[in-house]
Amino acid sequence: MSEGKRKQIPADSSRVNVYERHDVKFWTEKWGCTAAELRAAVEATNSIMAHRIEAHLKKNKDKPER
Repeated sequence: MSEGKRKQIPADSSRVNVYERHDVKFWTEKWGCTAAELRAAVEATNSIMAHRIEAHLKKNKDKPER
């Protein structure tokens, strides 16, 4: 497998870095959200901790849109 095709994982998988393109790609694919949703979750939780952001995304995915 080519090194360019290898899936990059974050250096610290317990934290979300929205300023690193490969981190954003990893987390959005993992959680099935957009980059904008990921950034909004970071802002809403006031945290970069992956478990908090994941919980926020899951909680808000269950809410019906108005």
